[in-house]
Order: sequence, then C-alpha cells, then structure tokens
Amino acid sequence: MRKYFLFSVVVVLSILIFVFIATKNLSQIVIIRGDDFHYVLQTGASAQDFIEDIHRYTGFRFPILLKFFIRFKGVGKCLLAGEYIFPHGSTMGKIIDQVTRGDVVYHPVTLIDGWRFDRIISVLENTPFIQHTLVGLTPQQIAEKIGIPFETPEGMISPNTYYYTWGASDLEILKMAYQSMVSYLAQSWFNRDQTVPYKDPYQALIVASILEKEASLPQERRLISGIIVNRFKKHMKLQMDSTVIYGLGSQFNGDLTKADLKNRSPYNTYVHYGLPPSPIAMPSFDAINAALHPAKTDVLYFVSKNNGTHVFSHTLAEQNKAVAQYQFRDR
Repeated sequence: MRKYFLFSVVVVLSILIFVFIATKNLSQIVIIRGDDFHYVLQTGASAQDFIEDIHRYTGFRFPILLKFFIRFKGVGKCLLAGEYIFPHGSTMGKIIDQVTRGDVVYHPVTLIDGWRFDRIISVLENTPFIQHTLVGLTPQQIAEKIGIPFETPEGMISPNTYYYTWGASDLEILKMAYQSMVSYLAQSWFNRDQTVPYKDPYQALIVASILEKEASLPQERRLISGIIVNRFKKHMKLQMDSTVIYGLGSQFNGDLTKADLKNRSPYNTYVHYGLPPSPIAMPSFDAINAALHPAKTDVLYFVSKNNGTHVFSHTLAEQNKAVAQYQFRDR
C-alpha cells in the first residue's frame, strides 16, 4: 500500500513537472514573426475568439497550443478588451500577459490654448478610435452633458494633451479636460491676489480668456491684467478687440472696422461696460495666473505693434499717438 502511495506521488509530481516545463516552453514560443501586429480585442469577445483571431491574422499555425496555455494559466475569462500592439518577436507568454494586464494603446489628442470651443469640437470630430457622441448637439447641450453649470462650455476646457484608449468617447475626453480646468481654477482662485475685483472664479476665467487672446508674452499678460483691473476701478469700458471679434463670429473677416466696434453684440466691450457674458477662448494656466495676479501699474491703455508686442500708455493722448503709429486703419 505504501509503495502504491509513493508511486502515485511520484507520478503526480512527474506530471506536474512535465506540465510546468511544457508550459514554460510554450510561453517562449514566438507568435509575432513579421511586423508589429495591431489588434483590437472587442468587448465581449471570448478566449476562443481571441485564439481564432491570432491564428487567422498572424498566421500562427498551432492555435491548440495557445488554447492549452490559456487554460493552464486559468486566464480565459481575464482577457481585457482594448486596442493592442504586439511587437515583432512577441511570445505567447508576453501576449497573454499583455491582454490580461490591459496593456493597451493610448492615443494623444492635443487641445491648444486660445482655441474656441467650436474648434475643440471640430478636432474631436476628426479624432480616430473614439465614439463620436456629440455630433449635432449645440454647445448648450454639450455643456449639460459635461456637467458645466453655465450656458456655454466656452473657456471651461483645459488646454493640454489628453490620452485616450480605443472605444473612449468624445464626451469622456471633454470631461477630463473640464475637471482639469475646474481643479486648477479652484486652486488658483484660492491663491489669488485678494485685491482683484472679480466676484468669482468664472469672472477670473473670462479675464484669463481675454488675456490669452490679447497677449502672447507672459510678461505682457500681467500688465494687461493690471490695465483691466484699473479700468474696472475707474468704471471705464474695457475696449478689448478680442471680445469684439468673438462676438462677430463668422462675420469677422480679419480686419476690425469702425462699424465692428459699434456692433451691439453683448461681447462688444467698446459698447458695454464690464466683462462679456462668458470666456471667449480656452485660456492657458499662465493666463489664469496673470488674471489673478495682475501687475501693479497705473497704465490704462495699450495697442498692438503688429509683431506680438504692445505699446503701453498712461494717457489717452499717448494712446492716440501709438494708435496712429502702429494701426493703419483710422479707428
């Protein structure tokens, strides 16, 4: 009886050792012998579907070995859907590790500071490998889906490069960008210069969007921010060209005219006092910082030199002289 028991133990151990060695050898079998293999494991696909796809699309001639390997490792129900790149030379073990870890492909989409919301939507509509769920919706409807508590999502999306996986939606990307903006704006508002005249973070965001469009140099943004504060305090109209241009929309042809400056759009800060009703673009974090930490200055005016920089003036007479020098059209 004892001999029989010992014999059984030896047989079982021998089988286990054989299986271990066989499995270890299986894990080293190279499956991807040509170019890197791009593969999408669909949601709901079974291990058998995966095995058949590998056999069909890679030319791997021994799918039964892959099936045995998956069964032995007990990962048949652990394969994660997604988009994968299996590099040249990938072995059976590496491929199974990849799909059980969910080591999927991440794609970048970059949203640039200064863009308007319609440009963001246009970019997302042409972004591959995502679900396009927002086609045909108005900005107001999109704002509601994102969870933005304002009528327009303009300015509420944070510029950055975002990474998404196959099957993600345009809405998911926008929600990521929105949360990034909310988080940064809240932190910046908490650390703001307490003398800024804005009632809430949204007003600061509006100012930041104006700074984003008015100045490209960080050092000038803080100075223009100071000018906006000065004009608030003196109850002067802001008179920012960028807000007029935003209000004109598709009517703007690239040349701001006297007639444009008299347009009754709510965004025309030559006509209306105070801030426009919403941001006019997607501001950078630098612009937000400039809005909340304006330069201490008594400057009230500025005009573009048409080279990305500005002339700053203390008096209207100085401003008129600078306008005559640098702006060719009589405004």
